[in-house]
Amino acid sequence: MFRDSPLVPRGSTVPPLKEVASLVRQRDREAWLVIGRSKNKNVVVYRGQGNDTKGFWLLLEPSYHKGKPHDYEDLSVLEGPYYGHQVRPTERKGTYQVTLNAVPSEKFVVTRKKNGKVTAKLQAPTGAWKTVDYIMLSNATGAWRATVHATTGEVWSPSV
Repeated sequence: MFRDSPLVPRGSTVPPLKEVASLVRQRDREAWLVIGRSKNKNVVVYRGQGNDTKGFWLLLEPSYHKGKPHDYEDLSVLEGPYYGHQVRPTERKGTYQVTLNAVPSEKFVVTRKKNGKVTAKLQAPTGAWKTVDYIMLSNATGAWRATVHATTGEVWSPSV
């Protein structure tokens, strides 16, 4: 996962969120979602499936490294209400419905493909199910706004 070396080498410029999401999935086949925030470059990564689903911080801002040899840390108890999740099995074997506290209006369908890769889909406003690339949370107006980016390039904003 992220224990061996930082995702972004120390001293390097943090790439755009789309590239970070791609790098995360290349390194960890269990990673199915990256959430970026307008506050800083650190992201929340969700990985695993079913009861093994876990969210954690991927620390990309140099000021957050604090001499750590790795670039991740668990979510704190105080962060759970914002970035926690609930998992529910579905009728299909190996498929789970996940609700994230950060985007409570959306129900992710998380599945492990035959190649072992875990993916998440959301229903787009068109009604079609789309594989999620990443989500950006921004707070420009004093209220959080989520923007979903699908792997197909489609973008939409669910209610938060």
